[in-house]
Amino acid sequence: MRSYRHYWMAYALFILIPVVILTLVSGYVADWQVRNRTHELSSDLTNHVNNTLDEAESLLLLLADRSQGICTKESLKLMRSLAYDYAYIREAAVINKGLVRCSSWGMHTPPIKMSAMDSVFIPGRWRLTNIHGSEFGDLNNYSNILALGIEADKGVNLLLNQQEFFRPLLSTGDVPVAALITIRANHQPLGMLLPNKNLLMYDGTAIKDGLPGSRYTISTESRDGLLRITTEVSPHYFLATWGLLAPIFVGSALFFTALMWGLWHYMKSGRGFSREISSELGRAIRNQEFVIHYLPTMDNQSGLCIGAEALIRWNHPRQGLVMPDIFIPMAERTGMIVPMTQWLIEQLSIEMGEWLKANPTCYLSINISASHFESPFFLKRAYQTLHRHGIHPSQLTLEITERELIDNSCSTTRKVLQLANQYGFKLAIDDFGTGYNNLARLYEFGFELIKIDRSLVRMAVDKEGGDRIFDAVLTVANGYGAPVLVEGVELAADVAFVARRHIHSLQGWHFSKPINSIEFKKFHQAHQMPNVNKLVPEVGYGRPRMASTVVN
Repeated sequence: MRSYRHYWMAYALFILIPVVILTLVSGYVADWQVRNRTHELSSDLTNHVNNTLDEAESLLLLLADRSQGICTKESLKLMRSLAYDYAYIREAAVINKGLVRCSSWGMHTPPIKMSAMDSVFIPGRWRLTNIHGSEFGDLNNYSNILALGIEADKGVNLLLNQQEFFRPLLSTGDVPVAALITIRANHQPLGMLLPNKNLLMYDGTAIKDGLPGSRYTISTESRDGLLRITTEVSPHYFLATWGLLAPIFVGSALFFTALMWGLWHYMKSGRGFSREISSELGRAIRNQEFVIHYLPTMDNQSGLCIGAEALIRWNHPRQGLVMPDIFIPMAERTGMIVPMTQWLIEQLSIEMGEWLKANPTCYLSINISASHFESPFFLKRAYQTLHRHGIHPSQLTLEITERELIDNSCSTTRKVLQLANQYGFKLAIDDFGTGYNNLARLYEFGFELIKIDRSLVRMAVDKEGGDRIFDAVLTVANGYGAPVLVEGVELAADVAFVARRHIHSLQGWHFSKPINSIEFKKFHQAHQMPNVNKLVPEVGYGRPRMASTVVN
């Protein structure tokens, strides 16, 4: 009898121990999931607030530059556009001598008097304050004012919709999350979102008590310590998560453990690889391992050099010169493409800034991708970099491929390209003829240069009937009205083919391979005398070729 009793005790322990262990493990996993979810929500909210205020500051800077504190037709049009195009902007206004002279709704007659605090500006300084709708006769209207001083009694401001600050948390489903945004210096709250998605404004009674605090509370600072953002997930969410995970762990112990083990190894290897590549690229930026080569752009009629495309190369300490088709996709996957492009703009401004200022009709171009659309402050920093070096934004052309334009034809892409136009950058569509785009899309985004893909040139020259396809694409491109650039001109036959067509400019190794800044400046100087490098075919050998004075 005793042996049977021992047998059943061992069997019970054999079942009970794994059940207890897996129940505890499921609790740990539930806790990890809630913590991870809290970090994600906090990160999403912080990034959203940063990006919103970054974009608002850029738009406010643009409004101040356009208006100079005076109500003009141009400034009124811009203010209406801001209120219409951006959901977080309720109204834009011009303040002069303590009075709202005009806003997105038009001229104010008589002007609206502002409070004493909101009427004083410090030139060039930002200010973020609260405002209650009762100051304008609307008791249910709460906003934040982002103001920029132009002079001591003159400035511009944006009336921001507080609810838009909490937009990432309004679609969290059944996650009971609360958030509080306060001005760190004086602990003045801007707004608090409750777990039931109700929004308390800065003068509400309950908001003064703050969030209750729990195990899943994260506080972050934003805008160089100006704002404190606190995100909190209710502990009830942990209990609900644990209640779902515990039966799964206990009932499917072996299968679930094996699956999680394999998944954990897979995720670990994937994250490790991404971190390694990201670390390598970050180190390359810090150690100045990237170099810029310039591919000259030639005028098809005069043969003059009118600009260049800036191409980034990686001078790897162990592998030597690495081509962009290898490391650019990795940079896009790991999120390093944006800092790489920011380095590219900074470096070409240093290398070519004086050249661009001495040659105001010339330009440089760089490639951008969908990853840049996800960073609203990319254009702002690019503009600030060029402005710091005294370069006009119109001398930098942003190239986006036709396929990228099709794959990312959303409101975000449209907004980023419109903002690029507002900053003064020129836009070019690259690899035209490979993505089956249409003229309506080109008109919508305002492209100022069309680059025909090199594959069409090879088809036109090497294959029978290819010239008809090239001419059809060229007709569509010329129908838009912007200058057309042909890439991949590598042979004298290519030059002869394009010389007889309505094409503005050319690129290709026939004129020069990608070269460094010093060699490019020499190349440009050698191709500045009118008609010295005229693209004409020589007679006698049956195949056209460049005139003998061309430097290849």
